[in-house]
Amino acid sequence: MDSSKFTEATVKALETAINLAKENSNSQLSPAHLASALLSPTQNASGATQTTLFSSILNKGELSLFIFLSFLLILPHTCPETD
Repeated sequence: MDSSKFTEATVKALETAINLAKENSNSQLSPAHLASALLSPTQNASGATQTTLFSSILNKGELSLFIFLSFLLILPHTCPETD
């Protein structure tokens, strides 16, 4: 995957999703990780925090980050390696 073809916002969302998967010890990146990353507030060029378009759309539909985070709990987890 050539990340130079993606926008800065896309790369940041993918990095956030990958980190979320790692933090939850999930064995694979899933759409729930990406959705959660897209729901996370972002900073604009002036440094102010703003909600994402995806978040605004889901809020109008009365959905929330809680729904996506609950999906993360049921995803396959990897066991930490023991030495």
